[in-house]
Amino acid sequence: MNRTLQSLVIVSLVLVAALVVLSAYIRLDHAGLGCVDWPACYGRIGSLEAHPTGHSTADTVSTYEQLTNERRAPRNWAMAAHRLIASLLGVAILALNFASLARRRKGAPILIPLLLLALTLFLAVLGNWSGGLHRPAVVLGNLIGGFGMLVLLWLMWLRTRNHSGGNYKTSRTLHVWSSVGLLVLSAQILLGSLTSANFAALACTGFPDCNGAWLPGPAITTAFDILRVLPVNATGVVSGGAETQAIHTAHRLGAWISLAILGWTALLAIRAGGGYRVSGITVLLLLLAEILIGISAVFSGIPIALATAHNALAALLLLSLISLHHKTRTT
Repeated sequence: MNRTLQSLVIVSLVLVAALVVLSAYIRLDHAGLGCVDWPACYGRIGSLEAHPTGHSTADTVSTYEQLTNERRAPRNWAMAAHRLIASLLGVAILALNFASLARRRKGAPILIPLLLLALTLFLAVLGNWSGGLHRPAVVLGNLIGGFGMLVLLWLMWLRTRNHSGGNYKTSRTLHVWSSVGLLVLSAQILLGSLTSANFAALACTGFPDCNGAWLPGPAITTAFDILRVLPVNATGVVSGGAETQAIHTAHRLGAWISLAILGWTALLAIRAGGGYRVSGITVLLLLLAEILIGISAVFSGIPIALATAHNALAALLLLSLISLHHKTRTT
C-alpha cells in the first residue's frame, strides 16, 4: 500500500473514531442522559408530531416542544461537528475508493473500500429515517454501521504493518482464543446496543445482580424485536416493560463472560511474550477499564460522560483484540 492510501486510511480512521464517539454522545444526550432533571427525563425523545404512533392533545405537543427547546442548545455544537466530520469522512471514503481502483493492479485492496462506501451510503440513508430513537432498528443500524466502518479501516491499516510473534503452537492457541474472544466481544457490543436501543440503562438499580435477578427472563424476546416502534406515554417518555430489565441483565451477564474469555486471552498473550505481550497488556487494560467504567456508571447514576466513554472504550477494546488476532494469523 503506497503512502497516499496509508494517509487516506489514517485520516478515515481518525474521522470514523471521532464520529463514533460523537454519535454516542448525541444519541445518549437525545435519550435524556444530558438533561437537568435526570433521571426523570430519561427516554423523552424527539417531537410528538414526528412520532409514528403519536396521538395527543395540544398540551402534550407543547410539552414536547418545550423539552426539545430546553435541550437543543447544549447539543448544537455536537450536531454541527457531527455533520462536518460525516461530510469529510464521505469525501475521504470516496478518495480511498478512487486511490484503490487506481492501484488495483499493484495489489491495492478494493473490497474493503467498496464495503466502506456501501456502509457510508447506508448510514447516510439511515440518518434520514423517520422515527429516530423510537425505532430500535435505527439505533442498532447506526451503532453497527459505525463499528463496522471502524473495523474495516483498522483491518486495512493492519495490512500495511508486519507482525512477529512466538512459535507456531503459541500462535495457534492464541488464534483460537482470540477468535472466540472476538465472537464474545461482538455479541456483547450487540447486547449493549440493544440495551441502549431499548432505553434500559435504568432498568437495573442494584449490583452485581439486576433487581435480584441474575439471568434474563423470557421478556428478552421483546427486546430483540428491533422492528417494533417503542411505546411513548403522554409525557413523551418511552414506557418500556419487563424487556428492559431482561436485556440489561443479559448485557451484565455478557460482561462477566467477556471478562473471563478476554482476560484469559490477554494473559495467554502476555505469557507468550515477544510481539504478543504489548497486545495482551493493551487488551487487559482496556478490558478492566471498560468493566470499571460500567460499574462506576451504575453507582454514579450513569452520567453522560461515563456512558460515552463506555462506548469509546468498547471500540478501542475491539480494535485491540483484532490486532492481537491479526498477529496470530500472520506469524
